[in-house]
Amino acid sequence: MNSQDISNRIGSVKESVLKNLNIINIIVIEIYDILTYPYSYEEFLINFFFIIIVVIVFFILYWDNINNRISSDSRCKKQLGIINNNNGNYVINATDINNKPLYNITYNLGNKTNDIECACNNGDVKNTFEGIPVRDIRNNSDIKITKTCYCDKYYDAGVGGTDTKFFGEPGILRYIDTGEQDFFIKNNNELSLYKEFKPTPSTYSAPIAQCSAQGNANAVTAVSNSISATISGNAELIDYTNSMYSLILNNVIFPPLTAPTSHTGSDTNCIIIYGTDEYKIVTSYSYAAHGGHAYHLGDNNKDTIWASLYNVYFPWGVYTGNTLLAGTPDKGEWFYIKLPFQISLFQYTISTPGGEGPSTWKIYGSNNGTSWTEIPGASQTTGINKSNYINKTYTKHLASPSLNYNYFACVILTIFEPGGDFCVYVSDFKLFGSKVLAAPTPT
Repeated sequence: MNSQDISNRIGSVKESVLKNLNIINIIVIEIYDILTYPYSYEEFLINFFFIIIVVIVFFILYWDNINNRISSDSRCKKQLGIINNNNGNYVINATDINNKPLYNITYNLGNKTNDIECACNNGDVKNTFEGIPVRDIRNNSDIKITKTCYCDKYYDAGVGGTDTKFFGEPGILRYIDTGEQDFFIKNNNELSLYKEFKPTPSTYSAPIAQCSAQGNANAVTAVSNSISATISGNAELIDYTNSMYSLILNNVIFPPLTAPTSHTGSDTNCIIIYGTDEYKIVTSYSYAAHGGHAYHLGDNNKDTIWASLYNVYFPWGVYTGNTLLAGTPDKGEWFYIKLPFQISLFQYTISTPGGEGPSTWKIYGSNNGTSWTEIPGASQTTGINKSNYINKTYTKHLASPSLNYNYFACVILTIFEPGGDFCVYVSDFKLFGSKVLAAPTPT
């Protein structure tokens, strides 16, 4: 490239730069003219409302995009889709080791029925499939079924179905493989999904399911049979911020959703019976004069309370008493719950009627009631207040499930809004976790 070419190239660049600068100058002048133009009052209002309309349209499109993404990705939507698309049925497909269809197991959770239908090609060859593991969801029992099908040939499913492969709903496959029954929920009348939306603004009271971040959605149950969801306009909207719902993955919840069968014991040490299961609740103290009994921590009723010793969070809500749960390092009013089985905890909720509720606390686990271990991620060490209790309930999710324990203790270090009695009030305490199954007996 000679000097003439370089000179021409520089001249071309200068010309381009000057041209662009001229365009920018024109744009700046136009903007200045617009901003300094003496608009009339009417013209100003028209321009102002035009900008407002553009902003509103932008936000409508923005939130509509978010809603569409939630609708497509929500676990609750997917769970509802499974039930709606199959008319409430879950179908398990059984094949031989070569993936040839043998039979189908159909569970209808609404009618609490199950059915086995032949899926092999029709023929004259008798095939007897023995020992098919089926859950009788109407009678809450495990059964083995033998199914006879007439197929086009003999299919080798193995002795007792050992060479049979199953495909379908993960929760039912786990049941077939291990006998783990949690998918079906021990009390089947607790299984329900909210599936009705009204086109006009109203309040609809019904069992409702909410997505949880813990694992895959294999079973859904309602926390309450009287939860209000706000339904607005024609869209399918649920006000999750003002209601407490939960998705139970392994059907382990304390207290159970039903009313207790009976209870015995004192204000600070009681036994609660749910069906055949016995739960024990022990507290540091119970302010009986205010109706505060240990039993109320496990009666599944937010209108009742447990109240601790008074004047122990005086004057600023920090514990000043001397109560200590033996085996733990922190002083504070406490309570613990003994379950009839071990669970791996992944969530719990604590409820309070209003003021003087728990602000910080420690959560411990044990398997003997004397040696306690603080559960990682379960304690509330950052102070919370009344606004953190949605519908008077605070929910704590663990980043990872805990070790297996059958004792769970809560030591309350500080309270919010101290005053009056300077004690702590707790109306409800719920545990959510995975039940530890006993090892199968060798045969």
